Amino acid sequence: MKLFILVSAISILLFVGKLTYDRVGANMIIKSDSQVIANKTSHISSQMGDIEEYEQKNSAISHSEKIIKDSIEHICFSDQNHGWFATQRKLFKTVDSGKTWQEIKINIPQDAFIKQILFNNATVGWLVLQKDVSDINEYNQKYAWLMKTSDGGQTWICMYESKAIEINQILFTDELNGWFIGTKYTGISPFTFTSIIANTNNQGADWTDVSEEFNSYLHEVANTTYINEPIVRLTQKNDSILTITSGKWIFATSNLGKSWKYLDSVINRAFDNTGLRKFSVKDDGSLWFLGSTNGDHGTWINLYTQQTNEDWKEHFLVAIIYSDIEYLSKEKFLLSGDISNGTTKESVLLYSKNAGQSWVKIFKNNKSIMNDIAINDDKAWIACDDGTIVKIDLSKLDEE
Repeated sequence: MKLFILVSAISILLFVGKLTYDRVGANMIIKSDSQVIANKTSHISSQMGDIEEYEQKNSAISHSEKIIKDSIEHICFSDQNHGWFATQRKLFKTVDSGKTWQEIKINIPQDAFIKQILFNNATVGWLVLQKDVSDINEYNQKYAWLMKTSDGGQTWICMYESKAIEINQILFTDELNGWFIGTKYTGISPFTFTSIIANTNNQGADWTDVSEEFNSYLHEVANTTYINEPIVRLTQKNDSILTITSGKWIFATSNLGKSWKYLDSVINRAFDNTGLRKFSVKDDGSLWFLGSTNGDHGTWINLYTQQTNEDWKEHFLVAIIYSDIEYLSKEKFLLSGDISNGTTKESVLLYSKNAGQSWVKIFKNNKSIMNDIAINDDKAWIACDDGTIVKIDLSKLDEE
């Protein structure tokens, strides 16, 4: 039986505010009345997705017993056997695909927490450690560290640290070459900050800050000396590194950040309040990203997939609290989150074979919240806040 999330036409009009659109079947072609940036703003066809129930008929999905008492926040697998998961301050490793886990000792600075795990192979890996402040006036007490291991996590050394910054993402395209992006806080009266972006070509021994080159080009494109448009995600496409800002402006560099090229601006004023969560490349080389929000403006997610260089398709779901999303292959995505009706929440895994046009609820759990998703080949692992892990054999999903 299908569970459709319905929104009336009147509610949509109240929700999106001032829009003009062309009706084409079930799609809306959104034409923003905002200024066109650099004379290039993409068209977006927008459609509400639906969710249908799923009966598990085989062993595609398994749910572990409680591994630890703490919430598992992050999870990463470098191959089918070697994996790591982290609580806020503890790290664990498996060498048997998650059958058993062993805690790895790591010295984490006081008040800091693990923000990201990254392993490209079974030996070399990275942790992002972050220390936040409750009062932004004390932004100078914010700290970030990049920790590296060369022995699968048994020992760690600090390769980068700085204050008054927040690291949003680290990415290594191979064992030698890597990038990180974040936010550098520079003042409080007025409150000011800027994007920071840096790269390495020697496994993190040295980092080259290319923030000035990027921010200068951003100001040139925006035709202003100051703009609140931080980088929030980055990804690799062929020999280029692509970044996307909070306002969905996409830039690329193919020479280690020495120069940048403006690619696109995906503006949809109907969903300006969404925060951008993930950004990557599909099998065919086209881009995709996901935004979400959960606040006074409502609760929803938006999955954008690139159709041509200047045309995007958007599918959105309301009443979904986002946790994580991963691209699988072709048009397939796996999403973790909570379905909320205002009084109750149901933690779910949603699977789409058509880039978000429709979703299948393949797993639900009323006892815990599902967090990060890790993908390796045809297996998926999902971290849960009750200290358990859900494992999926992706090759069996389409057998149902």
